Amino acid sequence: MENAIALHKDEKSVRIMAKPSKKIFFLLLQNTSVKKIVLARGVAKTVPHNMFAGLAQAGVDVEIIQKRRGRKEKYGERVRKEALLAVENGMPVADAMKKFKMSRRSYYYWKKEK
Repeated sequence: MENAIALHKDEKSVRIMAKPSKKIFFLLLQNTSVKKIVLARGVAKTVPHNMFAGLAQAGVDVEIIQKRRGRKEKYGERVRKEALLAVENGMPVADAMKKFKMSRRSYYYWKKEK
């Protein structure tokens, strides 16, 4: 890890994709000119709050991003709205789902989300 950090000593931004140790933060601050650290929300949950405070004191901006997990959505927002609207306007659920080529389970899931 130390070698990888040493190779990128001029980097201004770093993305950490796994649970970091205190040593990693220490090495980043000592051996690089990092001003921004990007963490996924799940990784950020593993970092103690006092570590964020220490990074802020050192002048490092920490950005927490939310990564979308799982597979891509099969139906877009437009199709979803059209299907919900069709049922609201009186079309039977089974007929609407045949028209939009989707399962009834998807409809009820979206209706619950709405």
